[in-house]
Amino acid sequence: MVLTGQIRAWRQAVEIRAFCQAARVRADDVPVATDERDWLEWAAAHAVRLDPLQGPLCAPPDPPAGREVLRELAKIDAYAYPWPFDTDGRWTLPDDGPTDPRTGGGAVSRRRRGGDEELLVALGVLVVVGLVLVKVGQWVWAHWWVLVVLGLVAAATLAAWCYRRLDQIRSAQLRVDGLTYSLGQIDAMHHSSFEHAIRDLLARDGSRDALRCGGRGDLGADVKGHDPQGRYWVIQCKHRRNGLTGSAVGTPDLQTLNGTGRPVHKGDVVVLVTNGRVSAPAQQFARQQRLHLVDRHLLEQWARGRRPLWELLPALPAPRKPSRRGPATRL
Repeated sequence: MVLTGQIRAWRQAVEIRAFCQAARVRADDVPVATDERDWLEWAAAHAVRLDPLQGPLCAPPDPPAGREVLRELAKIDAYAYPWPFDTDGRWTLPDDGPTDPRTGGGAVSRRRRGGDEELLVALGVLVVVGLVLVKVGQWVWAHWWVLVVLGLVAAATLAAWCYRRLDQIRSAQLRVDGLTYSLGQIDAMHHSSFEHAIRDLLARDGSRDALRCGGRGDLGADVKGHDPQGRYWVIQCKHRRNGLTGSAVGTPDLQTLNGTGRPVHKGDVVVLVTNGRVSAPAQQFARQQRLHLVDRHLLEQWARGRRPLWELLPALPAPRKPSRRGPATRL
């Protein structure tokens, strides 16, 4: 309590003053040392700070309202009789509702009533939904033929969609099977269209998973796919709009492909395809590193002819699996 604390502080101040007086009497007329005089002055000042009688006395402020304070003051179980607190321990204002201890406060009662109302609404919705489902089930049972008709319509729609999809796949395969390009068409392409054309030529030859993957971050691989013998092809495309008169493919391009074609992309056959020319140092580097080159002349044979690329390139790795069909099966 505040009063008992003030009494303890006053007694401590009195004892400090008595101690300082006894220390001064002990010295009599002998001069006091500087350290001792400073210590006694600090002790006297501290006694003044502790003494509550050095200032006006007034009643202490009311303690903060709380469950524990209420239980201490009223000597009751504040949780059994929660008023004037709500369930969150907050003080309820007089206009929040009746303050009957038996009800636990107006806010609590309203919250309970709100929860009961929400429960009743949920039950009502469930009942309505159940009645609607019962009515629908009774109608369906009485008109079962409607379900049969709807099932037939759905089956016919699905069959029509599947037929159109298969027809699109067959048409696309026929276009790929008969695909050819001239050098003029290839030279006029954008570099991304050139990559798509190489992907389509690989699919024409029989690769079922030919994929164009060129772009930023492609790590040197623009087209990838397996041939019918199971070998994995990694192809880098270098398009030159001016054809043979454009800049030649140099050793740096092949160095990038050599560094990623097998270690990163796990390719069995690593190829560089260009509609231009390849420099002599690059050709020598390709022979040393077992890289395959498709220059403008070989590209013309591949794009205009019917032979797959794996029949045009020499010294390919052994097949991973025996071929069950020709290298360029037609529909």
